Amino acid sequence: VLEWPTASAANTAGDTFSPSDAVANAPMTFAAPDTAESAQSPQQDNNATLPLFAPISDDKPQRTNATDDLNIDFSAIEQNPEPVEEPEEDRVAETPRGGKGGKKRTKGIIISVIVALVVIAAIIGGVWYWRFSEQRRESHQLHQDALTACTEAVDQNSTAQKALAKALADAKSAQSITADQVADGATIDTLKKAIAAVKNVEAVECKTSASTSDLKEYAKTATSQTKTAKKNATAITAAAKAVTDSKNAKDQANAQQALQSKIAEAQTLLDNSLYAVDDNSTRVTLESDIANANTVLSQQGTDVKAMQDAVNTLTASMDAVNTSMANYSAAVEAQREAARQKALNDYYARLRQQQLLQQQQPTQSDGTD
Repeated sequence: VLEWPTASAANTAGDTFSPSDAVANAPMTFAAPDTAESAQSPQQDNNATLPLFAPISDDKPQRTNATDDLNIDFSAIEQNPEPVEEPEEDRVAETPRGGKGGKKRTKGIIISVIVALVVIAAIIGGVWYWRFSEQRRESHQLHQDALTACTEAVDQNSTAQKALAKALADAKSAQSITADQVADGATIDTLKKAIAAVKNVEAVECKTSASTSDLKEYAKTATSQTKTAKKNATAITAAAKAVTDSKNAKDQANAQQALQSKIAEAQTLLDNSLYAVDDNSTRVTLESDIANANTVLSQQGTDVKAMQDAVNTLTASMDAVNTSMANYSAAVEAQREAARQKALNDYYARLRQQQLLQQQQPTQSDGTD
């Protein structure tokens, strides 16, 4: 406890006292804080009164310690000073736990703990909700991606199946070709195997209600079917083309051989019909057709139709020459028959005339006698 020194105390100390110092007659006390150090100090005297300010000496002592800025003599402080009223905040802070202040302090701590727990729970809940939303968004995105991939795979499979159906339809004509109509009979077997490899497939449908794993499985199935359909369509198209090409090759060979044979036959007929036709213009036509047929054979040896047309033209020309020759032969035979009949008639006429002459000779001989 600190107290302003009174006038008597100041005089006792031997200092001068000014009338203006009368204001110091009323004692003013300060309550020193109750610290642990003051409580533990063995030299503290609770009844000691210390002066607030020490007497000033005429001699000016030399400072020996730079940190000793205040040298106060507390001997003039009155004993049993009046306690200074402490602020309300200090009293509340120093109130024992069992009192009202302790309850407020405990309540504040509880509220702080509850607020902290609420904040922590809110943070955990926010993080959980954010992670749940992210996972839900990612799951939805994965489902959408799987649905898109499945739809694209089904569309590609539909296109491949249509191409396969078209390949089968185009191969119908090739399937009607027999082994004796082609140059290579193995092509017929290859086409049959390619067509037999086509199997019925199960329709795949991508529904929005399907799970992500199911959509992925559907897309995988559709992709596999697309690959198989494309493979089968390619094999069937190639096999059908091989059969058709083989047939065309044989048809060309047959047409070439037929045209060559017909040209040779027409040339023989042309040679043999010299002076033996009723109408020589038929031979002229045949000769022209033979020349045209040779041109087709040399320039259009792969055109089956052109060679077949040349064969047909030669056949018609040869038929005309043969007809003319037959007419000529018939006319010659008629002439010969007429000449034979004339000769025969002449013979019989002469014979009858001789018989008549012989019959007349005996009659004349009897009349002369």
